[in-house]
Amino acid sequence: MQLQRINLVPAKPFAERIKRVTPFVIGAFLVVTTLVVYAQYLFVSRQLARIDTELTEKQGATDRFETLQSQVAVLKAEVARQKQDYAQIKKRVSEISSAKTEKNKFSQVLQHITQILPSTVKCNSISIQQTSGKISGSAVKYGDLPDFIRKMKQDPLFANAVLLDIVQDSKNSIGRLSFNIDFKLNEH
Repeated sequence: MQLQRINLVPAKPFAERIKRVTPFVIGAFLVVTTLVVYAQYLFVSRQLARIDTELTEKQGATDRFETLQSQVAVLKAEVARQKQDYAQIKKRVSEISSAKTEKNKFSQVLQHITQILPSTVKCNSISIQQTSGKISGSAVKYGDLPDFIRKMKQDPLFANAVLLDIVQDSKNSIGRLSFNIDFKLNEH
């Protein structure tokens, strides 16, 4: 004989209890899972926003750096151009000042020649190159030419003066003498 157990406390069977609790457990699980996914979504969104902000800042810094590099390149080119301009201006100034020095030197030579030139001697041309020169002209009396040469030799501006040639001018009835004098200048 078999004995059957009789349950005197009315209770619902376990399967029925599981059926009743299962929707609540699944609902709670879905709510918790949804909250976890939403929290992760918010966390990832904030991280992406922060990374995006940093990326924008870095891109701005990169743009500013590239702008500064291009400005530096432009300024370097400008400095190089100004150095070149400076060198050209410096060269021109030295050329002008040397021309002025040469002009003053030649003016001084002409002034000294006019001071010692006898009144009967006429200069047709005076040419000066660097440290030498030549005078071509005519004289009424021969005696004035050696006197002119002697005065040139005594002048501290002239290093050497030589009477190269004398020719009597036959065209003139007065009998003028054509001459050429070569001279060297003292280098001061």
